[in-house]
Amino acid sequence: MINKTKNSVRKLFTFLLNLIFPENKIKKEKILKEINEKNIFLNEKFEISFFNYSENISKIIKDLKFYNKKDNANFLGEILYENLIKILEDAKNFHNFENPKIIIVPISKKRLRERFYNQNDLIIKSFLNLGGGKFCQYEKNNLIKIKETIPQSKTKNRSERLKNVKGSFSLKDPEKIKNQNIILFDDIKTSGATLAECEKILKKAKIKKILKITLTS
Repeated sequence: MINKTKNSVRKLFTFLLNLIFPENKIKKEKILKEINEKNIFLNEKFEISFFNYSENISKIIKDLKFYNKKDNANFLGEILYENLIKILEDAKNFHNFENPKIIIVPISKKRLRERFYNQNDLIIKSFLNLGGGKFCQYEKNNLIKIKETIPQSKTKNRSERLKNVKGSFSLKDPEKIKNQNIILFDDIKTSGATLAECEKILKKAKIKKILKITLTS
């Protein structure tokens, strides 16, 4: 009952905010311009970030994560769909990266109760609804977060970030991804410590190859 009340209050607050501060279309247009000007390609680490850090894309993601602006997930899902498909085709043709399963970086149960959703889940669902499901399968809720951690942004350096996330992830069913190609998705990459910890857990399941995708770094 308390959670439902909190959710109602949050939705009302978000509705009022949206009335006062309507979605900034110019900001989204700038984001599209940024990605059109960037040459995106697979690097030697088999890792891609679609944007270099900018206030525009960070604001869109922040509003989605903390201010319940779920429409932003559709916008980010569109960006992912329009730019990831060509990359997946190249990965298939040149790296034998076929029939991948996509796995998102999870959040803890506590944070999920507070936020009511994982922004990565919303983005990937948007991507799949647009047609992304033809190119990869969503392996949902297999990778889980088993330890509450402080936000990575509140740590001082990479060493602290690595220590902060160590041992915080686990797989429910490693056999489901054994000998599979994996796409690991997260919205933001800072030091890369979270992705590295998730990658370590996934590799224990004896996967084939892992492609790390982030929206911005």
